[in-house]
Amino acid sequence: METHPTMHRALTIQELVRLIAGEVYGKHALRALALTCRAFHEPALDGLWFFPDDGLVNLVKVLPTDLWEVAGMSETGQETLTVREPTRPTTQLDWKRFDFYAHRIRELRVITNLDKSELPRTLSANLFRWLVSARHPHRLLPNLQSLIWKAEGESGYDDSAYMLVGPHLVKLNLDFRDSCEVSDEHPPTVLLRCAQRCPDIRNMCFAAPPLADEEPIQGGVFAPFKMLTTLKLRSPLTHDVLVDLSTLPNLAYLQVDLTFTSDIEDEIILPGRVAVSFSSPNLTFRTLVSLDLNMPVDVANTVISPYRFPQLQNLHLKADRATNTETLSETFELIRERCDHTGLNAIKIDGGEHAGRDEMGAQAITAASLTRLCVFRHLRVLEIFIEACIVLDDNAVKEMARSWTQLEELSLVSMAKYPWTTPTAMTLSGLAHLARYCPSLWRLEIDVDTDPATVPEPVKPGGGFRNRVLKRIQVPRCPALGNCAKTGAFLHAIFPNLRWITGSKGSQARSWGLVQEVIIGIRVASEWEKGAGSQGD
Repeated sequence: METHPTMHRALTIQELVRLIAGEVYGKHALRALALTCRAFHEPALDGLWFFPDDGLVNLVKVLPTDLWEVAGMSETGQETLTVREPTRPTTQLDWKRFDFYAHRIRELRVITNLDKSELPRTLSANLFRWLVSARHPHRLLPNLQSLIWKAEGESGYDDSAYMLVGPHLVKLNLDFRDSCEVSDEHPPTVLLRCAQRCPDIRNMCFAAPPLADEEPIQGGVFAPFKMLTTLKLRSPLTHDVLVDLSTLPNLAYLQVDLTFTSDIEDEIILPGRVAVSFSSPNLTFRTLVSLDLNMPVDVANTVISPYRFPQLQNLHLKADRATNTETLSETFELIRERCDHTGLNAIKIDGGEHAGRDEMGAQAITAASLTRLCVFRHLRVLEIFIEACIVLDDNAVKEMARSWTQLEELSLVSMAKYPWTTPTAMTLSGLAHLARYCPSLWRLEIDVDTDPATVPEPVKPGGGFRNRVLKRIQVPRCPALGNCAKTGAFLHAIFPNLRWITGSKGSQARSWGLVQEVIIGIRVASEWEKGAGSQGD
């Protein structure tokens, strides 16, 4: 008598079956799993349709073939699906297979350029609009959680992105930067419609065309998104938008990018209907943990100045053009005034490039300016990149090192051509202060004066204190001067695990290469002595 193997009882536990299916990756493997047995059929299909490769195309293809057709092939071999004319009324039976798969889709990516889409197949405008109207009032994708919508060219339906979203959506990425179509509904209007359908979005990325093509975002657009925790915004805007964002109770990560490719005015953040008071205690980003501003530093100052940031931990400013030292000094002062002194632990400032000839060389960031940041006692990361000189003496470095005892990364990079009009004054003794007071420092990029007259004797340099974490030092501009052996011995004494010390290029890099060879030689000799001593014992 023929017997059939029975399924293990463990596979009757749905949670376990879904965990097993969740460990399977790749479309082919999921298809095979779906056909293995009934227990894996549903979870494997969920995996297959979780994030469709071709957007909505494969979903449309499960509809009866008398409802749609392939309009033709583009020069790139791309298919465009369109409505089959004349259209007919649909029945519930027509949508049965569609709904069977649609409710499984959790993430969707739509690229609307009909000519240059990265996808091999796409939908025509009339098919998309027919799809949402024929299925009304049912939602096309009732369980959608994440939507990425990239508008390119002229699709005819870029203003309809909101038709796909529903109450389960938590992540939304709308990119209208390359959209060429003229619509009565501007991109901010699409956002307002999304707020009506999915107010619980937590993660949002929104990019709109430059100011020359569109009106800036006005106040009220982001106010309804009370659950928003992360926002990446690349669009012209008014001050009202920032005021609204400061009221959101959960906003923790904010990125504002005002760098555009078109030739527009630098004054991108425009006045709005709200009169911003620069001393009002109510303008506070109470929950913001990370702030990333990609814009000219003087514009970034106008963003920071009206607000307080009591919970801010990470601040990153990146400019698209060179910043003068006076503006950057104002930035340091604003950071000191507006941020909590115990919470901020990372400051990164890229002052931009492409200053005019001799425009920045005579300028300098001085110790008086930079030590304003010493109030941040829990600072772990400090990065400053600027075309002007950075002038520090050993006493200033000592003050900074004693203030930032938890420092892990220090990068002070001047792109001014060496030798500078105003030379640096920090010597190897300044590095000894970093070795003594910053035991966790593992990344260091800074210029140092190694003139023979400034190199201390290597007898317990730094008072005998050592940093055993640092393995690499990068010197952006200053060459190694004087006795390389003496310099190398001193560096090995305060950073015993130092392996690499590099310059940027040319003779400057070669000079530090010699110092590195000395350090390698001392390390080898030290290890040999230890080995010989242990054998003698």
